[in-house]
Amino acid sequence: ARTEPCNPCSLVAHAATPTELFFSLMGLTPRQRASPQLRYGQNVTKLLLSVFTLGSLITTSFASSGMAAGSPVKTNTIFHAFNWRLSPLVHRLGHIRELGYDAVQISPVQKSVGDEWWARYQPMSFSQIEGLGSKEELTDLCARAGEKGIMVVADLVFNHMAVIARREEWKKAQHDTHKKEHLMHQLDTKFKPLDRTDFHPWKDMMGEDWDNEHRFDGWGAGEWSDLKATPKVMKLHTDHIDDLLACGVRGFRFDAAKHIAPETMKRYVDHIVSVCPEAFVYFEVLSDSMQMHALSTPTAPTTDFPLCYALRKVARGETCTSKLLDLPTVSSDSIRFVRNHDTIMNHDFDRSHGYRKTDPACALAWVFLLSFGGGSALVFPEDEEMCINKGKPVQAALKFRRAMLDRGNPAPKVLLFNHTVASTGAPASSTSREHVLRSPPPPPAN
Repeated sequence: ARTEPCNPCSLVAHAATPTELFFSLMGLTPRQRASPQLRYGQNVTKLLLSVFTLGSLITTSFASSGMAAGSPVKTNTIFHAFNWRLSPLVHRLGHIRELGYDAVQISPVQKSVGDEWWARYQPMSFSQIEGLGSKEELTDLCARAGEKGIMVVADLVFNHMAVIARREEWKKAQHDTHKKEHLMHQLDTKFKPLDRTDFHPWKDMMGEDWDNEHRFDGWGAGEWSDLKATPKVMKLHTDHIDDLLACGVRGFRFDAAKHIAPETMKRYVDHIVSVCPEAFVYFEVLSDSMQMHALSTPTAPTTDFPLCYALRKVARGETCTSKLLDLPTVSSDSIRFVRNHDTIMNHDFDRSHGYRKTDPACALAWVFLLSFGGGSALVFPEDEEMCINKGKPVQAALKFRRAMLDRGNPAPKVLLFNHTVASTGAPASSTSREHVLRSPPPPPAN
């Protein structure tokens, strides 16, 4: 007779083991646990077997990876409301919380050149909140989110202002005094009260300049209107932060942080913490270089692209599944994702570092990342809806992550078995070895 999976709520109530809870939320019967291909298909069986036979690893690692009580991580699972308007988002908060999120990240809310997603990253004025909603709508969102235990994370674009001319125009202007003055006049008039003295001199930034010493004062793609950290700029930026804090925002993502001098980034963070000590802050550092991230991590956690890229190689079968034991992370509190808007919306990144929307490997990578614990997970909204044979494994993993966080699971010793699974679902071989995943978590703060 076919055995149905246990009710997840019943499992939680009766203090089921993490492994039982995980399998139940994934919708796997005992028979399917032994042969996951019966539910998820032959083409993804290899990864599933690796994940499930390392069940002890992914289901009991929360405390040892920095997610226990007293952890410095201030938000654990972030729903990325990418380019969503603020008012409709209010009506989704219940669903968001039900899935286990404790934060929602919104797109930049300052006045920008348009409503398209990329236009939100081209600021026109930091004194106005418009485009995705008004200041009143943002205040209402923060209040409603707070009632449900959800933090609102705002996206800050402080590296540059909107594009006023394409790269080729700027290149020609370097040899045409009249054209150059015309462009400089636009800098004087488009972004009041800013003027040309608040911008770095035009410098083309392409290729290797994205990651070398020119990244701080170069104009991205030869067209981002790159800002200096002048007193006027810093005042506009800190006033914008204060406006967001007054609305109830308690989290901040800094876009293009690697292109802003570390000492300037520290000034921003110091300002936020001086006003709101409990604020959550992280930096977008779009790089797979650990050295690049190391410049920022003393100030704030960063976007963990090294982990994203390494996990993709395992999920797609480009490297062996044993690499799951040794995935690189830039810090214990890094911002982790299987894919994000950079790897989805940027076609070059999508081809080299992304997944097809229907790729089962993407869903399974999310299952591993969410179930493993550690850092703050940032989830793109369409990814949680990914289906494999009518199941929604990403949503199941989100609920598992929340359940484990609520339990405050004790620090484990992890047992790793070989990849052969007996018909009972238990490891066929008793051969095992102990593996320490992370250093113990820091003691709770006083």
